[in-house]
Amino acid sequence: MSLSTINSEADKPADRNTDWRRYLAWYLSTLLIACALVAGFNAIIDPQARFLLVDKPGFNQVKTTLETNNRKGKTTALRQCSYDTIVLGTSRAEMAIALDSPPLNDGRSYNAALKAASMYEIRRLAEYAMLHQDLEVVLLSLDFVAFNTQSIFFDDFSDSPLAETVSLPSVVRYLISLQTLRESLATLKSNVRGNALICVDAGVHKRKLKRKAARTAFDTILRRYSTGQYNRYVSGDLHLQHLAALLQKLIAADVRVYAFISPAHVTHLELLAEMGLINEYEDWKRSLVQIFAEANQDLPEQRRAILWDFSGYSEITTEKVPAPDDQEFMRWYSDSSHANPNVGQIMINGIFGRRADDVATAAPFGVRLTADNIETVIEQTRLDSARYRRDNPDEIARMQEMLRNNPETARKFKH
Repeated sequence: MSLSTINSEADKPADRNTDWRRYLAWYLSTLLIACALVAGFNAIIDPQARFLLVDKPGFNQVKTTLETNNRKGKTTALRQCSYDTIVLGTSRAEMAIALDSPPLNDGRSYNAALKAASMYEIRRLAEYAMLHQDLEVVLLSLDFVAFNTQSIFFDDFSDSPLAETVSLPSVVRYLISLQTLRESLATLKSNVRGNALICVDAGVHKRKLKRKAARTAFDTILRRYSTGQYNRYVSGDLHLQHLAALLQKLIAADVRVYAFISPAHVTHLELLAEMGLINEYEDWKRSLVQIFAEANQDLPEQRRAILWDFSGYSEITTEKVPAPDDQEFMRWYSDSSHANPNVGQIMINGIFGRRADDVATAAPFGVRLTADNIETVIEQTRLDSARYRRDNPDEIARMQEMLRNNPETARKFKH
């Protein structure tokens, strides 16, 4: 073999290494270009409304693949549409306040209540709404669980415009995701064809066609609260401070505030008692009254924020739960936590001083809380609880058995 042949054979591994490096460089370059194109397209169409770099009718304004009842969907509605009245709160307000009866059925009202919202999230959403709307009225639903210092925000909060900080990994995943690309293409197609409508959703809860029977629904929700929100509840000033700051901002903007404590079924009050949280609950009500009193200080009546309490023992909140072998639904409740829209309309009638002729008959309920009556209301609630427990021993025994038999709750069970 000649020397030149030997040299040629020796050069081949180097040539192969060079070809491999060129192929890798070409592949990586192509991949980066493709990712950049996908990211750019997704950023412009922005099907989940995260960046809003472009917001053009007939192109990408209507986010057709965006769910309307989550944090991204509701901020989109508050940015794009025009409202003078909004509902804020948790899923209890989302399910109960339907906006289909006076005075909220004028097309200028929006239910912005959020599933599992904390008071911090509610404040952030209210501030976002004030940036984009000329608000006149806010209906503010207040729930004990929204003031748990262990809970700051729900899982879709950080990907919404409400988040104060942005997660870079989350943004990268969103921009280069094939799922986002599919959503972008669907959004573009619907907008270009002109079959995407805007501002047609009022934010109210969409009832499931297939519902659980009342007893099944009650057991499911009570068990979920006992092992979840109530089991991990820690009181504190964090969310109370957010409420105080929100009230000050709304009052300063001349927004009329009607706040109310939602009417969960009284089994929730009894569950709080069984888990040793009833004192914290009563102190929470006292704190609310104090915050509203301080916010209203030196204000004329027509500008004061009003606080109602619909959470006591009434004809509605003590509705009898069907027996375990009954497949019935209830008149006023979907489950132990969520009252239905008929209850919501009765609350609205009470808050705005309207007649209740247009809803199913029920005795008026609820009381306007003030510093003058809070202790009387708390004492009456204690008396009503004692009466309920005496008249419904099977319901209380069923709850106690649930707590006793679950390792997660047995330690907080007072018996």
